[in-house]
Amino acid sequence: MTFSINNMTAILAAQQSLDRTGNALNKNFQRLATGMRIVSAGDDPAALSVAMRMTSQLGGANAARNNANNALSLLQVADAALAETTNALQKVRDLAVNAKTDTNSASDRLALRAEVQGLVSEISRIATGTEMFSKKLLNGTFAANVQIDPNLGTGRTMAIDIAGISLLQLGLGVNGSQLNVSTIGSASNAISNADDAMTSVSMIRASLGAMQSRLSSIV
Repeated sequence: MTFSINNMTAILAAQQSLDRTGNALNKNFQRLATGMRIVSAGDDPAALSVAMRMTSQLGGANAARNNANNALSLLQVADAALAETTNALQKVRDLAVNAKTDTNSASDRLALRAEVQGLVSEISRIATGTEMFSKKLLNGTFAANVQIDPNLGTGRTMAIDIAGISLLQLGLGVNGSQLNVSTIGSASNAISNADDAMTSVSMIRASLGAMQSRLSSIV
């Protein structure tokens, strides 16, 4: 009786080659599915470290840009409210000019005074009611630091402070007493006080404009 031993070397080599081809094919499918050249650390350890660092920086940059966008929106809301305040003050001034004449009757003065009081109430409402992200913007309490850079360190944040425009802060007295148009003399004072208040609001808007310009260059 004779025995023979079959040589399996060629079959094993073919199987190993098939396995390698299958693994390579799976890796290529993973790369196609993810859109990434490096799927696992074993693909390229050095390049993976660089890629992860770059991904971290890119994510931080996007987050910082979102911060800047939110801050820019906040400033735009505040600026729009200040513009409405200026409009109200201008109307008060116009009414004060109308009141500064002897041709007005008593009923005329009452009507002018009522309209001024309505505008004063609107100025007060804007100062106390303007808000964004659940924060009051124009009552003199708003202050924030915005992270506008993906890294930490000096100069990586932007401070945002918004001055208040309450009646007292604008120098208009309690309940707008400095905008009284009951007499010719008080109407003269109201004109001057309205001018001063509009100047104050304009200065605040200029400050906000500078901050908006800086944020616009970031986003």
